[in-house]
Amino acid sequence: MMPRRGLVKLLMVFAIAFLVIASGCTGGNGGGGTASSTESSAGGYTSQTERPSESSPMPQITNIEDIYGMTHIKFSSDGTKWISLWVDGARWDSHASGSLFGTYDSAWFYSGGNLYIFDSAGDMLYSYAKEGDKTPYPWVAVKVPYPAVDFDRAGPTASVVLLDKSGTLHLIVYDTDKAQYWPSEDKRKLAYLPKVKEEFSWAVGGSNLAVGWDYDENYIYYVTWGGNKVWVVGFTNEGLSDLLDGSGKKPTPKVLTFDSPVKAAIVGEKGLYVWAGGRLHIFNTLSGPEALEESSKVEVPEKGSYHLDFGKSSDVLTFYDGKNVLILHLTGDGLERKGTASLLGYDFVGYDSQNWVIFAFKGSQLDFYDYDPDLSKATYKGSLKLPASTKNGHAFISTEGDAYAYFWGTDGRYYMVNGELSEEGPAGTSTETSGGSETETQTSTQTSSSPTETQTSTSTATPGESGAGQSFEDTLEVQGINFTRGDYHYFGIRIIPRKGRIAYFPYGDERYLYQLIGRYVFRISPWPYDYWNGYSSKPELELPTPDLLPVEANAFYGVPNGDDYLFSGKDGKLHILVGYGGETEVNGVTVDTFKAHVSYNFNAVGVVIDKGNNEYIAWNGRTMRIYAYTDDQHYKMWDKGEEIRVEPRQYRFPSHIIEVNPYLDDDFIVVRTADGLYIVPKPNGRYGDDTRVYPVLRSYVRLVGAIHYWGIGSLVAYYGNTLHQLEVKYNHDEHRIQVSVNSPVRIRDVIGMYGPHSQEPYVVLSTIDGDLLVYDYVWDNAKGSYVFKLVKKYDLRVPLVRFYADYRAEWNWIKVLGMDNKGRFYNLEIRGPKEG
Repeated sequence: MMPRRGLVKLLMVFAIAFLVIASGCTGGNGGGGTASSTESSAGGYTSQTERPSESSPMPQITNIEDIYGMTHIKFSSDGTKWISLWVDGARWDSHASGSLFGTYDSAWFYSGGNLYIFDSAGDMLYSYAKEGDKTPYPWVAVKVPYPAVDFDRAGPTASVVLLDKSGTLHLIVYDTDKAQYWPSEDKRKLAYLPKVKEEFSWAVGGSNLAVGWDYDENYIYYVTWGGNKVWVVGFTNEGLSDLLDGSGKKPTPKVLTFDSPVKAAIVGEKGLYVWAGGRLHIFNTLSGPEALEESSKVEVPEKGSYHLDFGKSSDVLTFYDGKNVLILHLTGDGLERKGTASLLGYDFVGYDSQNWVIFAFKGSQLDFYDYDPDLSKATYKGSLKLPASTKNGHAFISTEGDAYAYFWGTDGRYYMVNGELSEEGPAGTSTETSGGSETETQTSTQTSSSPTETQTSTSTATPGESGAGQSFEDTLEVQGINFTRGDYHYFGIRIIPRKGRIAYFPYGDERYLYQLIGRYVFRISPWPYDYWNGYSSKPELELPTPDLLPVEANAFYGVPNGDDYLFSGKDGKLHILVGYGGETEVNGVTVDTFKAHVSYNFNAVGVVIDKGNNEYIAWNGRTMRIYAYTDDQHYKMWDKGEEIRVEPRQYRFPSHIIEVNPYLDDDFIVVRTADGLYIVPKPNGRYGDDTRVYPVLRSYVRLVGAIHYWGIGSLVAYYGNTLHQLEVKYNHDEHRIQVSVNSPVRIRDVIGMYGPHSQEPYVVLSTIDGDLLVYDYVWDNAKGSYVFKLVKKYDLRVPLVRFYADYRAEWNWIKVLGMDNKGRFYNLEIRGPKEG
């Protein structure tokens, strides 16, 4: 699911402030946006947004019903799921605006003297795509007191910053006590803020505006530009707070002058980047506005479009001129590295640096390319049909393999799309480039032995071929990994599915992974014996006899011990398979069968089995069902093949369910939703008579796990770029819980967590850049409390999103099995010094 750029210390959150809409999960790893320059280029839309004409002043609309009547939300009727937004008479929209890059699922429009803000596009798309919910989310509108040419986020709650047509910059804070609602506050479809509470102005210049925060969120920058000049108004967080409460002073704008007309000023997390002529001028923003000085320059195309993405250690700017893609990894000090690719004839191109995927828009088609930064090679991956032709946008592929696109159409409407990738072929042309990526600045010191990686491909065994032409030749590619980096030796394998998909369940049974190809399921033990024990340099895996499902699976979960499968089928039903039924031959393929098969009329999007309690858990949208079997019932299915049906327990949550984990506590199932974290007593557990849902946290949680310390089990949660320990005390008699949130430690860009419900006090985290971090939960005498302490950092360079880890401090050793963000599986051992 997709994380967006956080504006942590100074939040402009209209949706939360006035609409009470929970922030949701959009399916991807996120963090980027789009913009276009003021110049045109071959093959690409790159014009700046239209500005209001001075000769035709904008009429002011003040009636709230009329204001709402200007808005439109349209849902697709069939096929690919998409939603479009627009506002009648809009003279400006946010397709090329400042900090909105980092929140690509927001859409702003300026019409009738009002600014319309829609900050819940990702949540609404997810509800529609995954739940079929066509309920429109509410809008926010604010009255604009000046004829404006550009807008952006300002920082404080309920505020905007705008640039008027005279070149004056305004910071405007609205009075939320004077908010109006239509048709009513309880059933609101629009919240309207007509009254200004505070206002501050600066005489600057230009007709373009961008706003951004530095990486540590200590400073905020308002930037305007026009002609050869850029004006910068910068604050510290404290300085802006002081200004708002009346104790501070307005900063003086800083003027930057360039030899060529400025096409764009881009505020990243590491620097300010000014595109003028064929150069990108780089300014370091991490030391504050007073220290803002040019640090270096980089050659870039004179014309074209650009896309901004945020990495952990750098800002990633992608330039496209209709022929060539230039990917720059930048900090305020200069260029870290760059890569190139040749893609001909697209309208707009961007890069998802977290997943190494280039996305390219042409007309009403979106193409995805896997990008190898070491070889500067783009390989076509698949396409998504769009409901309109594109100006620019952002796109990504979720961990489930479906595609999400957020884009501005040439018709002036904003679109959000979710659909499956097709392989019809690209709309443009990809040409391999020679040579690898170039490094401009040395960012690390190579240790004594340079890392070398052995990658040996091997075909799996072939169990047979069906009469329908189903072939299992070359279904997996297995690569050996054997290298030393720094003080650590990395040894293991990488498994790449060449057919179907891989499923892995680190909390259920970490020893196996499953490959699903149509109705066939291969239960694979990822331990090539001869390779692991040094008898062979080539890892070889042999496919076992496949299990045959009654129907092809969507969501799937397997338990190898007991032969239990739970899956939602493409027939829209939920299926439970139990007990080994022996081998048989179907269409020329030898397959394993199950003794018992039970189906239910529930079209689940997620499933999991609590194998210790015979509980089969499925969910869709806000609804979770638990099919709880007694030990006797399960034994009769497993041994006798009896097809026993039970009445499920059904639970309803305030927002859509993202993850369910029954393995983090003995007595409770942990449920993560778009608006918080919940626990549910297990039906077959010691509190099985309690059917209530208990809220643990009422805010979006990115990841959840568990730890043990001094024999006490507790949850750990990662949200707001911070890891927390959660102490949850349950009172069965009073049916209530008490929650304390403890030991916060700030950790950026975490995308994966393994925190087992075992006797270990360790939690292992994975970052976007592929670091593996091991945290111990220890007592701190100085603080008088437990704290998370970083005890090990591995430079794995693999961004794991779902994984198992076994850390042994006494051996200076860790075992890791898991999936990366490209659907590849790894089985690795990492050994420290003095280990064999």
